Amino acid sequence: MRILYAIIFLTLFYFDLSAQNYTRDAGVRFGQGVVGSYRQFYKEEMAVELFGGFLNQGIVFGGMKEHFSDALAHYSGNIRVYYGYGVHTGFNYTNKYRVLNRQYRYDWKFSPLFGLDGIAGIEYIFPEVPLLVSFDINPSFEFSLNRIFELNVFDITFLIKYRF
Repeated sequence: MRILYAIIFLTLFYFDLSAQNYTRDAGVRFGQGVVGSYRQFYKEEMAVELFGGFLNQGIVFGGMKEHFSDALAHYSGNIRVYYGYGVHTGFNYTNKYRVLNRQYRYDWKFSPLFGLDGIAGIEYIFPEVPLLVSFDINPSFEFSLNRIFELNVFDITFLIKYRF
């Protein structure tokens, strides 16, 4: 009986639900790890995104400021491109020590890390359901006790987000 009530409710209010003006979304980013993200728009073209999860044999938390603009507007109003910058921090668990191009191995150890991030991508917003998918590239520069510094240029990710 509850399912019948839910179907009736969704049928009656379907058009109101699909016409909302969304200001935030949350989802999962798949790339070199699995990272959850939450994004809040404070202007129509600008947002702040917070993320956290498992990345490169460690745990990472951070935030980014993102700028948006319409892409291919004459084909579809649901495609946007975005770019931005941010920072992250966390811990990694590794047995490698790097200095420039030399790599040394030792026992497995935890190490704190701090990094600077960039992001550029394209997203598609589904018009009938409150979902979006996007592909992006996240270059980052990271400082760590174990690896001194690491430049990661080709971190390509796929995101699935729910808008609310």
